[in-house]
Amino acid sequence: NCLSNRMPRTISTKPQYSIQWWADRALAAPERNSFEVLRTMLRYRLKEPVPALRGSVKLCDARVAARAFPLLKERLSLVVTSPPYLDTTDYTEDQWLRLWFLGGSEKPRTGANKDDRHTDLDSYWSFLEEAWSGIQPLVRRGTHVVVRIGGTKVAKEDLLAGLSSSLGRGLSGYKVKPRDAGETTEIRNRQTNVFRPGTSTGRVEHDFTFKVTA
Repeated sequence: NCLSNRMPRTISTKPQYSIQWWADRALAAPERNSFEVLRTMLRYRLKEPVPALRGSVKLCDARVAARAFPLLKERLSLVVTSPPYLDTTDYTEDQWLRLWFLGGSEKPRTGANKDDRHTDLDSYWSFLEEAWSGIQPLVRRGTHVVVRIGGTKVAKEDLLAGLSSSLGRGLSGYKVKPRDAGETTEIRNRQTNVFRPGTSTGRVEHDFTFKVTA
């Protein structure tokens, strides 16, 4: 189901890196019928019936979530999110190939969106505080907020403290308390180790749960 040589499914490796990787291994691009590949994937994706569950999906900035969902004012019971990890991901750069298919640049671009990759911890917490402010009108007493966040350069206890503080400021009018110290899991089968085995150090993610109180 691939249209080219080996490439991870979650990010688009850079053109020069990909060409060099293929050349070092004497790989050549296979012949593919693009439309047949698409038909195969469509048949696979549409094989199951449409789920009975219904919902509402909006493409918007989290900071204007309350305006996007006016009927949910003070009705949320659960918020689940995973914000961009500190100094980890530049979405425009990592997804350049998908964006090219949609009419974007034919080469990766860095720094195209200011909120893609925060490198300063203070600005990162301010960024998240703005996101929490965007959902503030939607939460109520008893709402749970679940956050998965990376811990590459910040200790777990500091992430918990930063999240607690930013949530408290962003969800003004409420108190926000962590339910526990959070759960930590190792990130296995990272893309870096797929292409360069043994070159990537271990990474972890943390899941924190908070409860909104009066």
